[in-house]
Amino acid sequence: MALHIFKNVSLSNLLLTDTQDTLQNKFKFIEMEMNWHDAQIHCRTHYVDLATITNDTENTFLANILYVEGHTDNWIGLYKIPFNPWLWSDNSSVLLSSVKWESGQPNVNGIKDCVKASTEGLMADDSCSTPLPFYCSENRKKIQRVRFTIKSDGDLDESAVMEAIEKKAR
Repeated sequence: MALHIFKNVSLSNLLLTDTQDTLQNKFKFIEMEMNWHDAQIHCRTHYVDLATITNDTENTFLANILYVEGHTDNWIGLYKIPFNPWLWSDNSSVLLSSVKWESGQPNVNGIKDCVKASTEGLMADDSCSTPLPFYCSENRKKIQRVRFTIKSDGDLDESAVMEAIEKKAR
């Protein structure tokens, strides 16, 4: 737990921020069907970007949500510009060996330059104009506000005081 503590001297308030992201806070499932480019615009306008899947845990988590929501495929942020390598929507590079492709995918025939994910956690390229639900990346953080009065002349910066505050906050 990363803890940041700020003191407002006049109110003796402390603000504790837990920056540990959970998967539920990292992704937002959008059930509305859009083509890949409109989905990207929607995510960038209302969230951060189309989802970037960085590991098996995230992949399984998103596949399970898709299954529960009753959909078979959805857009993620993986795409290809012709004659260039695959990229994530945020323009970060892709380690292709880390992408779990469906059998025969990607077929890279020039008209399927966007990637969809399935309930099996497998990826396939598809026409970017296909309307599908999609995942956006989100950067929500859990914020816990704690108000109390300090009844001590001790220094707030002392490590023992800080440890006691952190223990109470958990």
